[in-house]
Amino acid sequence: MLTRSSVLLATVVSAFGCTSYESEEATLSDPDMLVTVRDGAITAPGSIESGWSRIRVEEDGNGHIVVIFRMPSDTSIDVATFLAALDTARATPLNVVAMGGPEVGDAGEILVNLTEGTYVLGCVRRGDDGHRHANSGESATFEVIAPSAVAKPGGDRVPVATVDVPMADFAYIGSDQWRAGEHLLRVENRGAQEHQLRIDRLADGSIIADWAGPNGGNKHGSPVAGVARLGPGEVVYLPVALPAGEYVLYCLIPELASGKLHIEMGMLRGIHVK
Repeated sequence: MLTRSSVLLATVVSAFGCTSYESEEATLSDPDMLVTVRDGAITAPGSIESGWSRIRVEEDGNGHIVVIFRMPSDTSIDVATFLAALDTARATPLNVVAMGGPEVGDAGEILVNLTEGTYVLGCVRRGDDGHRHANSGESATFEVIAPSAVAKPGGDRVPVATVDVPMADFAYIGSDQWRAGEHLLRVENRGAQEHQLRIDRLADGSIIADWAGPNGGNKHGSPVAGVARLGPGEVVYLPVALPAGEYVLYCLIPELASGKLHIEMGMLRGIHVK
């Protein structure tokens, strides 16, 4: 995933339409929320103001997958009950909504619209014991509160995407021809099931069949960026830099009824970046 840099700052500034803040790098260099993940622990602020927010996750290199979950507004489900149910569920249970998170790499950012209420950060990766990391200390709760008198820059502005990446059951739709350079991808789940977006760059001379074959993986491609599980109807934005080349989009979430991975059901698409 991208690290914070002047390129990313310029992308975020442009996306929010905040050209008056271009000279205020000190202000924009910090995300609205910084989440750090270590084995057995997640550290994050206890509250954040509502609106479009830049969430940055920094990990310890052990492959965590942190998802933002919005709890039901009626507070009928407590966090412990939710995490216990999440441990065995194929999809986010108990009317809780998955709102994505940066996936792939040790650091990444997404832009997400947070409304007032209670949220949980949880790592959905499973350990060797088969249980999700969220049930081994890798979870944290935070509140989204009403904006203060001095609202955060861009909080009320919808980001401007460079490419739309709609996800359906079970396909990525939209253009398969993207320009090279910095992007702000608008990732929308139009399906009835949860989906994720993972982006790999194919090795020079490799094709999708090579990458997807039994000897594929790192031999024929390398991970670039991604958005973790996203509930139906939800939208997030992903900043990413893409050099010219061939890429593949894919989803590894299991289908609710059969348990087959979405990639096996057609959720795999090649993208040409030039």
